[in-house]
Amino acid sequence: METINKCLALAFGALCLTALSSCQSEEQNSQDYNNPRTSISLSPAQTRACAAGNEFGVKLLRNAYALSDGENIALSPITVSMNLSMIANGAKGETLTDMLRLMEAESLEDLNSYHSLMLSTLPSMDRKVDMYFANSLWLDETLTPSPGYLSAIGEHLNASYHPFKVGSEDAWSEINRWCEDNTGGMIRNFLDTPPLNRTYLLSTTAFNGKWTIFDKDRSKEGTFTNRSGETSTVTMMSTSDTYYADCGWGDDWKGVRLSYGNASFSLTVILPDEGKTVDEVLQHLDSNAVAFADNSERRYLLVKMPRFEVMSKGSLSEELAAMGFHIGDSGNDFSGICGDRISLSELIQQTVITSNEEGTTAASAALADGALEIFGDSTEFIIDRPFIFFISEQSTGAILYAGVINQL
Repeated sequence: METINKCLALAFGALCLTALSSCQSEEQNSQDYNNPRTSISLSPAQTRACAAGNEFGVKLLRNAYALSDGENIALSPITVSMNLSMIANGAKGETLTDMLRLMEAESLEDLNSYHSLMLSTLPSMDRKVDMYFANSLWLDETLTPSPGYLSAIGEHLNASYHPFKVGSEDAWSEINRWCEDNTGGMIRNFLDTPPLNRTYLLSTTAFNGKWTIFDKDRSKEGTFTNRSGETSTVTMMSTSDTYYADCGWGDDWKGVRLSYGNASFSLTVILPDEGKTVDEVLQHLDSNAVAFADNSERRYLLVKMPRFEVMSKGSLSEELAAMGFHIGDSGNDFSGICGDRISLSELIQQTVITSNEEGTTAASAALADGALEIFGDSTEFIIDRPFIFFISEQSTGAILYAGVINQL
C-alpha cells in the first residue's frame, strides 16, 4: 500500500523600501549615469509566463480579499508563484495540468524559464535596490529526492537541498534560521514546533529599495477615512509638487506610480473614486489596469500617502480552491519530488509591511500544509481612504507584492 506523506511547502518574501530625505523627479532619477536603468528582455514564452503570473497575482489578491472580512491584507504573488513552481516540478499527470491551469501557464518549461530569468536579473536591476531570492527543499533523511527533480529545481530555481530528521530540535532551528537569514531577519521562528512533516519546500524574496521622493520634513498629520466610515488621525508623507508621476485610471479608480532608485521598481497605488469601495474595484481589476496599459499620462503631482503597517497570516488554500486548484486533494500526485506519494495539506501565507519616511518593511510567508478630464485641474493626489497597492518591476510589469489597506 502506498505511503502518504504530509508535505508542507513554504514561501516567504521580505521587502524594505528606504526613503531618503531628498526629493527628485523620476526623470532625474533615471538619468543617474552611475545607476542607469535597464530593461529585461523576455522571450515570447517568458512574456506569456510573466503576463500569466501577473494575472495570477491579481486574482490571488482578489480572492484573498474576498475572504478577509475587510481586513488589511498583503501578499507576494511572485513568491507564491515561485513556490508553486517548485511543487509543479514534482507534479505529474492531471495534478501538473491543474497547477498550470491555476497559474495560467502554457507549460512547465515556460514557468521554469521565466522564474530562472527573474532570479538572475532582478537582483542587479538597480544599484539602489537590494533584492534576493532563495529556494530550498527539505526532505526527511529517510527519503531520497529524485535526481531529476533536484536537477530541475537546482537549474531553474537555484534551489538547495537539505536532509533533516523529523521532529528534531536541530532541524527546527535550521529551518527557522534559513527562513530568517533569507528574509533579512524579518521572518523569525516561523515554525512554532519542530518539523513533524517529512517534506518542506521553501521560497524567499527580499527587497530593499531607496526612495528619493519623500521628505520627512514635509510630513504632517492628516485624516484617513477607514472602510467602516470612521476616521483616524495619521501621518501623511508628502512629495514635493515637482514629482513627475505616472498616472492611470479606470471607470471607478485613479492611480499613481511611485518609483524607487533608477525607476526599475515602483509602488502603484490604486485609489477607488469617492463613493466606490475596494471591493467594487477589485471585482474587475486586472493586470493591464495595474500596469496603466489602457489609460495613462504623466504629470507633475504632489502625492500624499499615509504611513501604514499591515500583517497578514493565514491559509491561502481557499483562495486557490476558488481559482480551481484544491491543494489538499488526496488524488494529487506530487511523487516526482521523491518517488513516494506526497500530499499537500494547505498553503499558508504570512506578510508584514510597514511604510514610513524611513522606509517600508515587509515580509511574506506561504506554507503549504483623457487624463485632464479624469484628474481635472488638481495637482494633488491624496491617499486618504482605503486603497490597493502593487510593487512591480517596471520593464516587465512583474508584480512582486500586492495588498489592500482598509483601516489605519
